[in-house]
Amino acid sequence: MKGRTALMTLLVAGIVFLAYGCSPLFLGHGVAGGISISGGTARVTENVTYDKAWNASRSVVEEMGTVTLLDKAGGQVGASIQESDVLVQVQPATPESTRILVTATKYRSPSIDLAVEILNQIRSNLGTQTNGSEPEGMEGGEQ
Repeated sequence: MKGRTALMTLLVAGIVFLAYGCSPLFLGHGVAGGISISGGTARVTENVTYDKAWNASRSVVEEMGTVTLLDKAGGQVGASIQESDVLVQVQPATPESTRILVTATKYRSPSIDLAVEILNQIRSNLGTQTNGSEPEGMEGGEQ
């Protein structure tokens, strides 16, 4: 009976997987080019200081939209960008690296494309972005 339940679960998961077509988002995460996506948040860890990551994040958010929150001590930059609420979090990962997380929501729904776009722009400003930094399944504006 356990085997039959497991088989049925796999079958249902497979059908749903095929119906959605965007596997990283269906599974709740994806990784490519150093960017991972989980729970509507795009994140990356870079080998840069906290101050450098903070300055790049603040600069990108200021260029792209209207800043609503600047908290350097807390590592948070909030903004309204393309009619979406955006929160960039900068967190020390190790003494030599910093984690950057970007969450974008529009009408209470995750806006993964925008979060990845912002994160890629931050990485570009840091000089750490490589070709192919778009998570798999995100080509062509998928969400």
